Amino acid sequence: MLTTAIEPDELLAEIIVPKAPPGSASAFAEIARRRGDFALAGVAAQVVLSGGEVTGARLAACGVGDGPVRLVEAERIILRDGSGPAAIKAAGRAAAAEIDPGSDLHATAAYRRRLAGIMVLRALGTAFERAGGRR
Repeated sequence: MLTTAIEPDELLAEIIVPKAPPGSASAFAEIARRRGDFALAGVAAQVVLSGGEVTGARLAACGVGDGPVRLVEAERIILRDGSGPAAIKAAGRAAAAEIDPGSDLHATAAYRRRLAGIMVLRALGTAFERAGGRR
């Protein structure tokens, strides 16, 4: 934690971030003990809508592993089932099931798992609203 993979004799010279496609929107939701603290659980979501259909979905969680955790099964659910409330709830349940957080003095693994599922609901809901889709 709080380290990089860069060796002492290496220098990061460039980061290339592809331009988001038309119809895309993103959101981030997190829960922390205090403002500015590390997240107990957080989720970043990016969605792409084309003609009212979900054509792209990316979800990643923080605070639930040694680094960022991609929520692949939750993404699959959104791509398959769309942006409706039932699909978003199913994605939240899938996210909670697919992570393996540890326990520490701030939160148990079960609590982090529950929070991650809730953060998926919030992040996806906001991202879909920003993209002009249903919620």
